[in-house]
Amino acid sequence: MPHCELIDAATLTQDLDWWALYAASFPSCEREPHHAILHSVGSGRAIALRAVLHGETVGLGVAYLLKGMPFVFAAYLAVSDRARSLGLGAMLLDWMFAVGTLRLRRAGLECRGMVMEVEDPNLAPTPEARAEGLGRLRFFAKQGARQLPIAYVQPALDGSATVPLSLLVIDRYPGKPFAASESQELVRSLYFEKYWPVNGVTPRTLMALMTGLSPQADADRAS
Repeated sequence: MPHCELIDAATLTQDLDWWALYAASFPSCEREPHHAILHSVGSGRAIALRAVLHGETVGLGVAYLLKGMPFVFAAYLAVSDRARSLGLGAMLLDWMFAVGTLRLRRAGLECRGMVMEVEDPNLAPTPEARAEGLGRLRFFAKQGARQLPIAYVQPALDGSATVPLSLLVIDRYPGKPFAASESQELVRSLYFEKYWPVNGVTPRTLMALMTGLSPQADADRAS
């Protein structure tokens, strides 16, 4: 049976299966350099997980801890094709939340939930990519995720192009359900607690992206 485990930066550096799955699962425009992930895990800004089956890493997760608006940002989640249908995606997501919540609590913060970036299937370049995107949205919906009604872009990780994505949240703090009106505050935490210190995107660039975020028309969200 597969199992999930939290790993430190030293272990992550040596796990070639983890990095191979990372490279195969995400397009280059959405992948951070290895050193950015390793430094974030080593400094405690992020947590890294792996799912292991028969001694091989077949699943991975990376989550960043946001404190301005206390959320666990599930930045990367992937399971290899041969380990699908074993429940590893949900298991890794639950581990991210549990570990992230504990670390935020140690900092005196009560975690509000989880936030994820996902590709918009309507912008997929091929029917196959669209089907994969729809499957991803169905998976997160089963975990309780809902899409925020804002136009969101991932800042340029490669220094050149931003990536239009959808932003999902999973409410895990029943005392204060996340409201759509808080969306921009959450995006601010994502931009200025992750993309600035980790990826070096300048505050000026991030502010320009922030001013471009606005609620979408009902027709746009329904299409």
